[in-house]
Amino acid sequence: MSDMDLSLPVGIVWIITGDCTLRCRHCLHEGKNHSELERGGQLLVADAIVSAKPFIVILSGGEPVLSPVIVPVLRKLLPLVPRIIFTTNGLLAERSDVLDLLKKWKQHVTIQVSIDGGDAAYHDALRGAGAFDAALGSLGTFSEDGLRTEINVTLTEKATGTLEGIFAIAERYRVERLRFGRFVPQSPAHECLELSRDALHQTLLEIAELQPRYHGFAVSLPRTVRIGMNRSGCDASSKCTVLPDGSVTDCIFLGAKKSVLGHLGKNSLQEIWSSRQAVQRREWFRKLEHICQSCGEPFCASPCAALIAQSRTSGTIPGHCPSAKSIRQSICPPKYSPHP
Repeated sequence: MSDMDLSLPVGIVWIITGDCTLRCRHCLHEGKNHSELERGGQLLVADAIVSAKPFIVILSGGEPVLSPVIVPVLRKLLPLVPRIIFTTNGLLAERSDVLDLLKKWKQHVTIQVSIDGGDAAYHDALRGAGAFDAALGSLGTFSEDGLRTEINVTLTEKATGTLEGIFAIAERYRVERLRFGRFVPQSPAHECLELSRDALHQTLLEIAELQPRYHGFAVSLPRTVRIGMNRSGCDASSKCTVLPDGSVTDCIFLGAKKSVLGHLGKNSLQEIWSSRQAVQRREWFRKLEHICQSCGEPFCASPCAALIAQSRTSGTIPGHCPSAKSIRQSICPPKYSPHP
């Protein structure tokens, strides 16, 4: 382990369930069924996460409120994790028991609602009829309850057509942050949704123009693009993701089946994080980030290894990229192993 490495992850994304009420066209999981731990196994995962003492836990899915253990899990996490982000498509607003628990610990909690278009036509084209109204209704409920909220926008061609509407929603519902993220295609069916390099460039310029006109919230741009001379970079070396079956990976976007570092049913998170494969992987991510931070290319998708690895995204990567060839050839060395 190098001097730059962390003894445990700063952040943990827990995909607590693959179940969801929506079938979004751009979803990472594409509506697939996922094997999930039984109740006892899920609660052991919660204990393992608490033991790792992360600064932040992101509860994700699927739709987290559909997990049958969401209430006992929150009771374990909320008193001991400094910051929790709870992602939802809006269904959370219908679960008074979960909401009451989150309100009790609201100083630690941020609710993240996905908005993928500034009006129903664009948003519902990705997420299904009625999804836009449900998302806005939930934002209103959370605001009335005094919960901190943020909006997450995945930059697809649907979102870019209504950026001003999205900014207006953020201001109207008094969110704390409007967060934009890159879209990482996971199948050929996703290709039509991905932004070209030029479209990404224009989108970022439009966001920059809109930002001074709206007030009361922060704006977070995608980590893996350069704005001026600033590129904050990939965070895969400081976090991990726990899947519904208890498997642990550092980057789910490189393919969950290929990226399992260990399983919380067999090993502790400390053992998985400290394994030879995991340490080598983090070192590799840091080297990639160093290369990309030193590169002068503006508006490039890197240092996202998952984007570079997808051959169908080659139009968004400069042809002279010093990292692209090795990443595409080996996907992400060193190879993953199913056990630490």
